[in-house]
Amino acid sequence: MVFVGVRLAYTCPECGGPVPLNRVAADVFCHHCLSSLDAGDAWPANLLGRCWDEPPTAWEIGKRRRSIHLKLSVKPEVERLGTLPAGLSVRATDAFTDSVFPGVLRLHGEVEAVIRGAMTAASQPLLFACLGCGAGLKVDGSARVVACDYCHESCFLPDDLWLRMHPVTRRRWLVLEYPEARESTPAP
Repeated sequence: MVFVGVRLAYTCPECGGPVPLNRVAADVFCHHCLSSLDAGDAWPANLLGRCWDEPPTAWEIGKRRRSIHLKLSVKPEVERLGTLPAGLSVRATDAFTDSVFPGVLRLHGEVEAVIRGAMTAASQPLLFACLGCGAGLKVDGSARVVACDYCHESCFLPDDLWLRMHPVTRRRWLVLEYPEARESTPAP
């Protein structure tokens, strides 16, 4: 088997923020502006084939390549791996994955999507007071500006509170598993 590590970045067309693509799926979610994005632009067909002229199976192990194809909205980093890292999740490909990465047998290391407005499991109940009257605010993480039920003042949630509800998502490496590359025989 041939293992190729891919780390992908996408720029949100709504807010311009970086969106890490840590799983291959039709739905893309921006954690900055809380927008659901069109997957067609984020996941072009035959992504690696549109970035470089040579297939990933021809690259040297440990040599990383960055995308130089400026027309793509996705900016990949790609590296051929000698072995599969231990402890990664694995799943078989589907039709959508086959269109983005033709020839891949399995995907390793995908991260589940964070549900819109979901808080981390380790967080404690959040207490936040209105800046106008001091009453408790109902903070659910769906909006950065929260209106007070008593004085109707709009309160902007500070960065540390917002990041506690919406942790920063970093790009992770996906590992693509290709079938063993066939050696080409030289012509006589």
